[in-house]
Amino acid sequence: MFKLWIIKISNKTKKSINAKYSLWIIVSLIISVVVGLTVVQVVKPVHFLKVHHVDYDKERYETEEKALDFINRVYSEKNNKEEYIKNNITTFKGNIYIVDKDGHVQYKNENDGYQAVESININAFKKKIEKSSEDEFKISYPLTINNNVYYLIMIKNLNGVSTYSHEISYAIAAIIALILFVFLVYFGLRKKVKYIEYISSSIKEISKGNLKYELEIKGEDELACVANEINSMEKSLLNMIEKERQNDKMQQELITNISHDLKTPLTIILGYLDIIRTKKYKTEEEENQYIQTSYEKTMLIQKMISKLFELVKLGDKETVLNRSDVNINKLLRQVITDHSPIADLKNINIEYKNSKNVIILNVDLDKICRVFNNLMNNAIKYSEKNENIIVSLEEDAAGAVICLKNKCKNIKEEDLDMLFNRFYRGDKARNSSVEGSGIGLSIVKRILELHNSSIWAELHDDDEISFIIRLRG
Repeated sequence: MFKLWIIKISNKTKKSINAKYSLWIIVSLIISVVVGLTVVQVVKPVHFLKVHHVDYDKERYETEEKALDFINRVYSEKNNKEEYIKNNITTFKGNIYIVDKDGHVQYKNENDGYQAVESININAFKKKIEKSSEDEFKISYPLTINNNVYYLIMIKNLNGVSTYSHEISYAIAAIIALILFVFLVYFGLRKKVKYIEYISSSIKEISKGNLKYELEIKGEDELACVANEINSMEKSLLNMIEKERQNDKMQQELITNISHDLKTPLTIILGYLDIIRTKKYKTEEEENQYIQTSYEKTMLIQKMISKLFELVKLGDKETVLNRSDVNINKLLRQVITDHSPIADLKNINIEYKNSKNVIILNVDLDKICRVFNNLMNNAIKYSEKNENIIVSLEEDAAGAVICLKNKCKNIKEEDLDMLFNRFYRGDKARNSSVEGSGIGLSIVKRILELHNSSIWAELHDDDEISFIIRLRG
């Protein structure tokens, strides 16, 4: 139990500066106190460090007690008070007198050497009492004897008792303990202070733009966490900067691709229109062919621009989904049926592996239908003749997994991550006879993101590509 307690405290102090240094200060204080007490015991016997004092209090107290006891006995004497006074007054050391109210001495001790004193001024004596030195004892007490008022006056020189105190020893021990405590606290804190200074200088270095400057992690406490967070912040900033660079690069590529995809059909249109305008065609059939081709290329440009506007619209943060419960099994079946005539033209067979369970998801029907249509169009467009397209639907814990698989020879492994970028088609695809804008997959990805869903592509060794959707609803 004790071992577990020690381990628990050790783990806590490792991870908490407050706990660590609170414990260190307590330990330092205990060590300093122990050392101070040891120093006191060592220097106490040293004679020149002792301070000499004369204690008069005990003797003064005893003398006063004896005088009061004498007065009490006088009062308690029932027979002859005067005789009692005469017999006992001589037992006092020092000068003791009993005087009447006028100050005339009535009784006194016979061995004090002051027999010549016949009267004492009471008021003057009371003033002398106030001015008595430390080694003098003077008192004046009223006393009633046989209904007459008297005063007991006592004067005594006190011898005192010699004593020695150790103020200097205690002072030396306190100074040594204090110096030791300060040293121990400084020794315990200096590494952490240096680490704080190191973090501060590192932050200054980072502020100069050196985002590759990595802080050394020391320990497991809050400062180590701060250093780790700074390193993480640097990595995040570097990633953001790199992402910004990639975005700039993608924008340049986007402009280049848009220019390429618009320039080609526009050049064809302008060429054919110029032939028609200058009437350089040979036959009317040739003229109609030029007009038809120009019309088709114009429609291609219009479709490309429409898709671009759609993509921009989907990028709006305020895009609202019109959700409803949709039977995904039936929707996929309908999409396959709609695309079968187009697939038949290339002798492509579409195989549908339907889920055993009916999958109902709460999605935007029009947008999810657009996702399936775009993927099916791409599969047919980029598949070779006489090939198969396999569409599978499976249920999972959070929704559905849809996979579209087809053979395609124009895709490389390094192209997979770029397929969903705007206007990306790859060099082979862009230079092939297959027309496309490169926007369709970007629209697919954005629609799925709005549904908190995802899509990715996988390439297999036999030139087979799979587009996998994890759809949530």
